[in-house]
Amino acid sequence: MARPVSITKDKILAAAIDVVRKDGAHALTARKLSAALGCGANAIFSNFGSMEGVLNAVRTEARCLFNERVGAGFSLNPPFKGFGLALVWFAMDEPELFKLIMES
Repeated sequence: MARPVSITKDKILAAAIDVVRKDGAHALTARKLSAALGCGANAIFSNFGSMEGVLNAVRTEARCLFNERVGAGFSLNPPFKGFGLALVWFAMDEPELFKLIMES
């Protein structure tokens, strides 16, 4: 009987986002991510294939967070001022995720 899978793709992605938030995208390595998860690197590679796959998933999730926060800025009055303020607030709150998005 196979062991139940305790490390899911969502857990890996959440831990990867935490690593990027704390130390930046350059610090996202299999060793650091597996230490944060308390598992072997095998779980990461079996879910994402490579660290580039993990970074792409982090980049996609960061864009979703960015779009949610900045899109909400359009509800302010005037809308484009709200957009600009939301953009700056996101950059201040999530500097490493902002850098990751803007560099790609």
